Amino acid sequence: MANGERVAGGKGKKQLEAIAKIGKSYFEEGINKSYLSVAYWHAMLRTKKAHLHAIAPGMYCTNSECSMRINIDLTECVDCDYDYIENVVFAESTRMEAMRHLSMLIEYNDVSPPTAARLFTQIKSSEKIMDDLDFSYEPYKFSKEILDMVIITRSAD
Repeated sequence: MANGERVAGGKGKKQLEAIAKIGKSYFEEGINKSYLSVAYWHAMLRTKKAHLHAIAPGMYCTNSECSMRINIDLTECVDCDYDYIENVVFAESTRMEAMRHLSMLIEYNDVSPPTAARLFTQIKSSEKIMDDLDFSYEPYKFSKEILDMVIITRSAD
C-alpha cells in the first residue's frame, strides 16, 4: 500500500480507503511511518497488540480467532474485514483447479448440485479477488446445466 500497489480483502480495501481520504501519500510526510518499520511490527506482534497469520501465498489475516490456515475457503476471504490480499497467485490457482474439476465432472456426467455450487463459488470468489487486484483474465462461462443447479443469491457477474 505504501508503494501504491493494489490490495484486496476487506481490511486491505478499508486501509486503501483511509489512505485515499487523507489525499496524500500516507507515508511520505512521516504520518504513520512506523508502519513501514520491521521493528515496529515485531513489537506489535510479540506484545499481541496486533495479529497476523498467512492463510495462503499473498493472503494474510489479522483475526486472532481465525482458524483458516488449511483448506481455505475463498468465499469467506473475499471481503473479510480482517484480510489483506496482495496478489492473485492463490486465487488464480484455486480458480484453475475448480474449473478443471468442473470440466471433468461435466465430461463424466457426474455433477451434483452441491458440487456445482461449491465449484461455482470457488470460481466466482477467485474472480472477485482478481477483479479487486485489477488482474486481467477471461471470466469463466458457466453452462446452463451448472447455472440451473446453483442458487444465485446476489449478482454473480
